[in-house]
Amino acid sequence: MKVLSKYNIFFEHDSRYFVYNTLSSAIIELSHVFFVSMQKNDISCFSNDDVEAFYVEGILVDEDLDEGGCYLHHYDNYRFHSRRTTLNITLVPTYNCNLVCDYCNQGEKKVLSKNLTVNDVHRVSKFVKSYFRKNPEINKININFYGGEPLLCFEFCKSITSDIYNFCADKKIEFTSLLTTNGVLLTQATVDEFLKPFNVSVQLTVDGLYELHDSVRKDRAGKGTFSKTLDVIDMLIASGLKENITLRSHISDANIDMAEDVISYFKDKTNDFYFAFLKHYSGVNDKFKDGCTSSHCDLMHNYTIQSLIKKYYFSEEPTFGKKMPCSLNTVNTFFIDCNFDVYNCTLMLQNPKGVIGVIDVDGV
Repeated sequence: MKVLSKYNIFFEHDSRYFVYNTLSSAIIELSHVFFVSMQKNDISCFSNDDVEAFYVEGILVDEDLDEGGCYLHHYDNYRFHSRRTTLNITLVPTYNCNLVCDYCNQGEKKVLSKNLTVNDVHRVSKFVKSYFRKNPEINKININFYGGEPLLCFEFCKSITSDIYNFCADKKIEFTSLLTTNGVLLTQATVDEFLKPFNVSVQLTVDGLYELHDSVRKDRAGKGTFSKTLDVIDMLIASGLKENITLRSHISDANIDMAEDVISYFKDKTNDFYFAFLKHYSGVNDKFKDGCTSSHCDLMHNYTIQSLIKKYYFSEEPTFGKKMPCSLNTVNTFFIDCNFDVYNCTLMLQNPKGVIGVIDVDGV
């Protein structure tokens, strides 16, 4: 016997009716009749085809299914098994940034940062290699660069990548790398000396088109960065790196109606595209609080966003709900900043309470 999942959420938006399942991340538009009956836990109006369709999406489940146990299994499998063989290191070589985006979740503190240099490579490298040797099940090392703006420390990024890349080649294990950057400092030299030799992927942010992007993503002189971002994307494509490009676009209540314009404009300029909700973090990006979305708004916008991702044939990633555990609870995942402080989660960066250790000069 099939019953309604306990993870279903029902909501109405613009006279349309939806059910969203936070476990499967499925979202389905309903007729008013279905909307009313399902909220009363009544599925007697369902045909056999209806039952099968809702069952496939996780809206209906087997009566004896332990859904809580299913999620815990999924959660722990990701924490302890799926990530067990990969060492994930995110490096924050600086909190400094050449832009002043209003909504930045690192606030203004990033301008007070030091920068890592090639002289610091050995310290980080020793930590990575030592951790690998102590965990022989690891068969992949993933190095990500985050900030601030990591390209302010280009020589460090290039040197540490080369070092770990060669180490992985020597140990015959997989190496991957991702650079999260605003792109403004990305040049042909970056491509030729860093991205191409080590097959580094690039994530760039495009927050709307032209004026909309420029209104929130500005350099320190107050100038918008949309044209520069376009130039960088075109340069990457001309260099044969389209498959290495992921574009991210933030969604707020103010720009949800323009989401399709953005994804349509960039559909042929990227390997992957995804939307992310702008979030408010108290005491961090308070001045942008009114521009951020609430959980209720996220839920309403999710249907639009997932429909667009499917329409333009990009990979589907749930933008709402909680399918994966935070890195805070995941094995082999570390964030190392320019002070050599180690964290488990990006939102803990610069928070003394989030430091789980400090890498000394010997990489310990």
